[in-house]
Amino acid sequence: MIELTIEGSYYDIGYWLGKKTDKFQSSYFSSNYTKDQIDFAYLCSKSVKQFFPELLQEIQGLADGSNIDFETLITSEIGMALNRGCTVLAVPAKYTKNGKMLFARSMDWFSEAMPYSFILRIKPEDKLASLAFNETMTGRLGGINEAGLVIGDSNCVWGNFNPGLIPGVLVRWVLENCKTVQEAVEFLEKIPHVIGNHYLLADTNNTVARVEAYNRKTVTTYFEDEFTATANHYFSSDFDFIAPLKPKHSTDRIDYLHNWINNLTQLIDINSIKEIQREHEVELCPHVKEEFNGQLMELTTTWAWIHEVGSKKIHLCQGSPCQNNYFEFNL
Repeated sequence: MIELTIEGSYYDIGYWLGKKTDKFQSSYFSSNYTKDQIDFAYLCSKSVKQFFPELLQEIQGLADGSNIDFETLITSEIGMALNRGCTVLAVPAKYTKNGKMLFARSMDWFSEAMPYSFILRIKPEDKLASLAFNETMTGRLGGINEAGLVIGDSNCVWGNFNPGLIPGVLVRWVLENCKTVQEAVEFLEKIPHVIGNHYLLADTNNTVARVEAYNRKTVTTYFEDEFTATANHYFSSDFDFIAPLKPKHSTDRIDYLHNWINNLTQLIDINSIKEIQREHEVELCPHVKEEFNGQLMELTTTWAWIHEVGSKKIHLCQGSPCQNNYFEFNL
């Protein structure tokens, strides 16, 4: 993973992203986007202009700081929503040794993406600083901010894209603009979502919420002193019209996690979550061969992290937790 720390205007952040990543841009960005993909990205740019116009300034800076044209960047950064299999969980304080809530996310994707994944500490002017992760330069797929808000997402619809904001864009907006779960929920409930997704959120008030989303529809559930986890299926029957089937690989993970928490015999800590993220029985730490773009690739955990809510650090494992160690990263 590539670790970067940048602050300044959105344009400046984009410009320095371009300068700091010049060595691999030719292999990172595709030059073969179809007309349909490009057209879809420009439809999404209308939503970005409405809800997050600063991001377009950053993409212009990225274009100016790199050798990549603006159209390619628009398509890559705001128009491509890839389907992933991820797990996010929130453990309330009553289950932990130090009385602090624990929050964790595993990113399950193809191992070939690892060299192009990012650890990003970003502080835009007049916005909240964040520590977050992604495999695009301008988006985020979970992280923490300086106000103590934490968010993680997991995909739950395969296909059926709609113009709007992709997960990486809206997660970033939340991290840079919201101090509480309630503020984030209000934003997530009003925007158009490109792809079906879950968003699990927690803050220093011990508020936890799950937002299930598809296009213009959202269902929000709050959890009071209750364990919760998300994977790759909807929990609400309101989404049966688009995703009536619940993948077994997803329901097995959720059942396993609830069985684990319900049968605890002692209080847990960060090391306990590490062991869960290494679990192979229900593929919380997967190693599966799948075909993608005509190639056989390994679907695995490309990164996993654990956060004590209210702290300023994340315990991050780069690669499969069963094969790699965790290290602390501070905001």
